[in-house]
Amino acid sequence: MHAFDGDLLIGGMSLRNIHGELEQEEQAADSRHWFLSGQVRVPSERAESLELQRGYLLKLSDGREGIVELTRLSPDNGDLLAEFRPKTVKPR
Repeated sequence: MHAFDGDLLIGGMSLRNIHGELEQEEQAADSRHWFLSGQVRVPSERAESLELQRGYLLKLSDGREGIVELTRLSPDNGDLLAEFRPKTVKPR
């Protein structure tokens, strides 16, 4: 795992300047998007709108981005530790 900084976009709002660790980072074929998994630390006062299995756009400070879903939320030293994985999109 290695550390990252970025933004987590949630519909009309965003969590800016978040910090986390990436476990997986693989570019999607023929796309600018990435398959990203890992964990992110969110201050508890900013975490009230987070939901499991909801799609979020994770934009890394180096320009990479990917759609992720939160799989687990757990308290950690006054913050919230959110584990995420790539969000699978169902065909229409």
